Amino acid sequence: IHWVNSLFVFRIAQKILKVEFISFLCAFLFACLYPANSAILYIGAIFDIMCGFFILLSFIMFIEYASVPSKAFSVLCYFIALRAKEMAFAMPFVLAFYYLATECLEVSLKSIFKIVKQIWPFLMVLVLIAVIYVKVGKVGGKILPSTHPYFMEFDFRTFYRLINHYMSRLSWIPEQFHPASLLAIIAITGIIFRQKILLATIFSLIAILTPVLFYPNHIFDLYMYTPSIFFAILVGSLLKIMYVFSNNFMR
Repeated sequence: IHWVNSLFVFRIAQKILKVEFISFLCAFLFACLYPANSAILYIGAIFDIMCGFFILLSFIMFIEYASVPSKAFSVLCYFIALRAKEMAFAMPFVLAFYYLATECLEVSLKSIFKIVKQIWPFLMVLVLIAVIYVKVGKVGGKILPSTHPYFMEFDFRTFYRLINHYMSRLSWIPEQFHPASLLAIIAITGIIFRQKILLATIFSLIAILTPVLFYPNHIFDLYMYTPSIFFAILVGSLLKIMYVFSNNFMR
């Protein structure tokens, strides 16, 4: 399944970046990343791998085909991915970032309406699952102590510490060098130079990571399988910028 997912990453990168050898590098990077490979060696991570499989399949069906059956199948894949692992919750926002970066000339009210028109079935599935989870959680629910593994802490310090940890695991940059700050600098640079694909991949990576960025007591590398997909595409988008710059410089 991991190698099929790698082929899916190649096709998505091919569609987004439009440079063959960079798309191949994206797929190769994803196939070799330590968090992704550690997941395939652990039987309990099958849900992470299947979540990644159905997210990628949903993404491909969304960007490749415009027919109603294809869109319906894409939504079904998203539903299955969401049931496999909560990491998939951000998929509608990933699709929105992709559509904004590739189909919309600027951020405006009109473009937002166009995006909502494209992703509303995914949002409906997300709301449905969220309502079910809330109702289930209310039955016998109680406030968790701060020492519990699934205690959630909603503050910027926790958010930054965890995104710094997970970015370090993905990029091999030691935490003391603050890879999260480096990501913020890249994002700001992308905004200044209007690199929409780069920004879409950064926001997609953060969105996919969001479910685990508020658990200070439960840091687990196996959460990294699905984010590894978007990290590989992020690296590819940086390589494409360098490739285009070098070509323009050599002329």
